[in-house]
Amino acid sequence: ELLINGISNKYLICHDEENPTDITEWTEIVRLEAGKVVMIQWLDMALRGSLDLRWVPVSVTRLCLEENALWGSLDLTSLPDSLEECWLANNAFSGEISLESLPGTLESLGLSENQLTGTVNLTRLPQTLVYLFLGKNSFSGPLDFTKLPPKIKTLHLCDNGFEGETDFSCLPKSIDYLDIENTLLSGTIPSGNSDVFLVEGSNVKLAGAKSTDDKAISRNTDICGQ
Repeated sequence: ELLINGISNKYLICHDEENPTDITEWTEIVRLEAGKVVMIQWLDMALRGSLDLRWVPVSVTRLCLEENALWGSLDLTSLPDSLEECWLANNAFSGEISLESLPGTLESLGLSENQLTGTVNLTRLPQTLVYLFLGKNSFSGPLDFTKLPPKIKTLHLCDNGFEGETDFSCLPKSIDYLDIENTLLSGTIPSGNSDVFLVEGSNVKLAGAKSTDDKAISRNTDICGQ
């Protein structure tokens, strides 16, 4: 109950606010035979209010709360150690975040289209991370791409205030989608699969690109990774 204490219309989840049902009976809860909650998926439920991530059950491996009206700060350092997917995009979360103490099992993190601010440290991400979506927030400052996780495939960083000369020489070979459109970043991305790098609206150049027609086609952020 502490997890949803700050949600004003929590009846959409627990059915009865005064006498809520057991968490294993809440809307869109999946549990194992042992009764442990492994997935919470409250997608596009018009939920309003704040969320305290400290109370996400420790057994949860997938958390999807996208497309709601949730607000407040996000303490990502309190996420469960066993979490593999965390999808919180399309809400109104604000304030700064830390990506330096994420769960060591995390593979996907989606925070796009919120109101998050501050700088972003990409040098201490979990080695397991494959997908990172931070686009369409109000982040700022430089980005360090020299110590990315070895298996990362997607970096969605567009429409933010990231700025400065950037070293792209150490991008992992695993990357198949890097979106830095509409930022203030500058630098040159080495030659290679330039069709996966989206740079329109930034000062970043693609080595070997013949013209602006070589720009990659923009992709939409997946909802909860689906």
